[in-house]
Amino acid sequence: MILAAIAAFLIDRKFYSAALWSLIAAAFAALGLTHAYQLKGNVVDFLFVFAEPAQGALAAHTFGIAVGYLLFAAVFASFGWWVARRPSVQDPETRAAEHDNALRTGEPPA
Repeated sequence: MILAAIAAFLIDRKFYSAALWSLIAAAFAALGLTHAYQLKGNVVDFLFVFAEPAQGALAAHTFGIAVGYLLFAAVFASFGWWVARRPSVQDPETRAAEHDNALRTGEPPA
């Protein structure tokens, strides 16, 4: 669900919101709430940040995933900063409407 929220905000070009959700995902991954598990035999169990894995269990820690989410947050925040500082561009529909009005009135479009 968190990745879906990030994707939805990116599609809507809400980069700061995507960065915030990436920070939330990084915190969850760092705490072991997502992506962390321990496997012993046929038993899959959670592996929280301060917990020790069971003797002989295969453990998956999520520090690398948390760093990845932090890097995503930095990239999304920098895109948000870049988009906020560039000159605004009109959408094609508004530009076409202004062009049509200019053709009807005989004045050059702005």
